[in-house]
Amino acid sequence: MPKKGYEALSNTRREEIEEKAMRLYLDNKYEDITLKMLLDALSLHPTTFYRYFYDKDELYLHLIEITLRKLDKYFQENSEGGYDLMTQFSGPCSLSDLEVDFSKTLLDAPSYILLRSYYEVYKDTLFDRYKEILGKLRLEGKLRPDVDEDLTSYMYATSMFNLLMFYKDHGIKDTETLKKMKKYLFFSFFPYGLMNEKPADETN
Repeated sequence: MPKKGYEALSNTRREEIEEKAMRLYLDNKYEDITLKMLLDALSLHPTTFYRYFYDKDELYLHLIEITLRKLDKYFQENSEGGYDLMTQFSGPCSLSDLEVDFSKTLLDAPSYILLRSYYEVYKDTLFDRYKEILGKLRLEGKLRPDVDEDLTSYMYATSMFNLLMFYKDHGIKDTETLKKMKKYLFFSFFPYGLMNEKPADETN
């Protein structure tokens, strides 16, 4: 995450750096990006860059976190029921076209970056939002009494990382396929066994 020197910059200067960095990560393979490329793209001296970030990984994770914050705010204000934080790959949201395209680079990033971005950026927010949903279901009397909300929320949050790794390992990038698989997990796979209502086809 950014150092204090970066946080001291004006909003305008930070947005300028972030936009240029997103374009660089979008236009180049992650492994090919060198410090010189970053310095040239951001018009920064090495000393200045290291005053803001530890390395290119920290800068990338910061950019991922920016998109997460915007999406989280959007879905808290607009979501009715289903909450899918990974919708940056498709559908309406509060991100610019550049931010949407940048978000897709996560599937092409090295596995260690995918792991760090998930566990350092996404997991806690996914956990909190899913627990909110379970809490609402509990109040509505729809959740089975033996369901542990913390355990279930953790299982859901960590399963999203496994889903991203499945996309990456199988080269799945088609927007509709991504959306369909996430929708299935969120609305069909996880709710099954959590709810009081029996499935329509279940017999005694």
